[in-house]
Amino acid sequence: MMTIRSDDAFSSFFSKAEKAQQDMDLDSIAVPRKRRPPRRYSGPAEPYQADNAMEYYKLEYYKVIDTVALQLDNRFKQEGLLVYKQLEKCLLLGEVTYACREYPEISQPALQTQLSMFRQQLSTRQLRKLRECCV
Repeated sequence: MMTIRSDDAFSSFFSKAEKAQQDMDLDSIAVPRKRRPPRRYSGPAEPYQADNAMEYYKLEYYKVIDTVALQLDNRFKQEGLLVYKQLEKCLLLGEVTYACREYPEISQPALQTQLSMFRQQLSTRQLRKLRECCV
């Protein structure tokens, strides 16, 4: 995700947008109208205004990329999801982790026996694929 947060990635994206604009015979990409924010927000300083469209949309592009990255991190790094990932690893790789020990209804010896039986029924090739997807 962070590989697209670079000047090269933005330049490529912007050039594709300009090409699409020309191909579709649309108005050229331009900076929105300059607006002066209320003084209570900006104080005596002059507000920042982008000089050209590329500079303006570069800032907007980075805002979107940062927001998406933050939202994905929040979504997929939750405690509950990490526990589910550990349980999946336990089932697929046969490793009893702390996540399995948190459930008192799971008998540790029975689980070890069942996991070893499960692994015996799978071929070496299938086990390799499982390890690759979990790691």
